[in-house]
Amino acid sequence: MKFFDAEKMDATPMETETESSDASNNHNGVGVTHASESLKSQLIRHKINEEELLMHSNFPLFANVEVDFSNCSPFVNRLIYEVAMFVASLPHMIPKWILLSWASLYLFRNLAYVRHEQGERLKDLGFELIPEFPNDFLGEVNLYVNLFTALFAVIMPLFNNVSHSKGAFGVDVYVKIVNMTCVGHVLRFATYISTSLPGPAPHCQPGAPLYRDSLTFREYFTRRSRVHVDPNCGDLIFSGHMFQVMTFSIVTLAHLNDLVRNRFISRIVSTILVVTPLLQPIFIIGARNHYTVDVVVSSYVAPLLYLAMERFYTTSFYKCSAKWTSTLIPTFLRKFLDEKNPCRASREEELLEINPELSDIVKKYEMIPKDILFLLDLHKSEPLGNKRLDSSNDGRVENIERKANDGNIFHRKGN
Repeated sequence: MKFFDAEKMDATPMETETESSDASNNHNGVGVTHASESLKSQLIRHKINEEELLMHSNFPLFANVEVDFSNCSPFVNRLIYEVAMFVASLPHMIPKWILLSWASLYLFRNLAYVRHEQGERLKDLGFELIPEFPNDFLGEVNLYVNLFTALFAVIMPLFNNVSHSKGAFGVDVYVKIVNMTCVGHVLRFATYISTSLPGPAPHCQPGAPLYRDSLTFREYFTRRSRVHVDPNCGDLIFSGHMFQVMTFSIVTLAHLNDLVRNRFISRIVSTILVVTPLLQPIFIIGARNHYTVDVVVSSYVAPLLYLAMERFYTTSFYKCSAKWTSTLIPTFLRKFLDEKNPCRASREEELLEINPELSDIVKKYEMIPKDILFLLDLHKSEPLGNKRLDSSNDGRVENIERKANDGNIFHRKGN
């Protein structure tokens, strides 16, 4: 890649074209604009290459934008990187938000409501063991305690210098939570729409004053049920509240050691994330919002779904789809995320210290930070055999490369 040199600016071909353009403009009675002078000063100061110069020429909106975070505090740099990752995730996050905010709260639940038929409560073991509560206040409080504790852990990488260098980003954990929640709500809809059970909640029992026998076609898409105003019935198996608590706890606990570096805070967070899922079934069953089977199914669907999602993230289908969605991200944003990635820099330094040839593999396959970490693990686990192999042994490096290639982790730049 050819870069402009401040000391040899006059000798570059691009400068000759600029001077010719300026001379032409002066001939036509038009002077050199302030924007071109500003752009030239940016070239000298930041040594922008020719491709970036073309980008500035094609997008005048960014011609005078000067991005320099070198003087920012570490917290601001981490915040900027997390925001950039969040913006980069928008192409695939927007449909998921629509699913969670509209389909699961409006369409799915309203379809369940119109299929629901009132009836006496089914025989339930939980109802026999747990007395009925006057309302579901405790369950809602427990839900929000779990939610805000998980969100607290997600933003903790902003406040330490280690998380990002280890590849732990709050946005990544948030995306995993949203992905698992979306899949869970689709599975939940497929389950409760298949078989409608008589709702155990008081507002679903025969004679309930707020119960409605039907909905208009428009209400299928626009009605949002509200407790004590227009409550919902029919969306039973499996419990959405229990699934949400389990999802936030499982995903956050799986990454907690990298997210929260302070041991004392980590213990408090982990305690809350373990206790809240244990209390939630009591509050749900006590409020009679769900049968015990709804809570039991949520309790094992959530961890199994997490394991399935983690396996899915390693498949070629996910990698291809992630690579496709990355094409929707602006080029300058992808370049920023790649160049400023703190995990990549630290991993590449570690590879150089262990074996320079491994660093060549990183460049050859344009590996992302998680792949570099995988490469390091392979290097540590590669058996030495009877002979002691030094860092320059080609056979070992080739064997590591073959194993990594079998893991199908290459060509993932931009995912």
